[in-house]
Amino acid sequence: MEYAVEYRKGERWNQNPDRLYKYMECRLCGQFSPVSEDTTSTVCHECVMEMTDPPEINRRGNTGKPSGWHFMKEFVDRNGNVYHKGVEQPKLKGTLPPTKIEKKKRLSKKEMAARKRKWKARKSDFGSGTLWKYAQTVGPAYLGAPTHPGKKKEVKDYSEI
Repeated sequence: MEYAVEYRKGERWNQNPDRLYKYMECRLCGQFSPVSEDTTSTVCHECVMEMTDPPEINRRGNTGKPSGWHFMKEFVDRNGNVYHKGVEQPKLKGTLPPTKIEKKKRLSKKEMAARKRKWKARKSDFGSGTLWKYAQTVGPAYLGAPTHPGKKKEVKDYSEI
């Protein structure tokens, strides 16, 4: 059976507007879909969706444990199950009280701004040594990490070659 074929200029986001693309009639509903040059028949995406079941979305349910519980050195859930670094310790069940998790307090924009104003950069613990000496001679990376003292006076920048 022959299906209708049309050649149209590119209209979609991933098509070149100056080029012609082959469109073919869906064999079930008659809707035109873009196809390759050697296609003999096609089924459009809407007909395929009708023929198949929707995908199953498996979402994890709430386990009742806080996020990151498996990274804690020790965690005890409501039922008394004891976990050490994410691994259950059945011998210790019921021997420890449940871990209390306190939610972190969210800071307001005013509190954040106040903290930012008060913040001062910490002075380095190192005042000598090889790395300290090197750090004194090297400029910041955004300037090309110059390693000689005359860099600031240079007119030509070789870091953007």
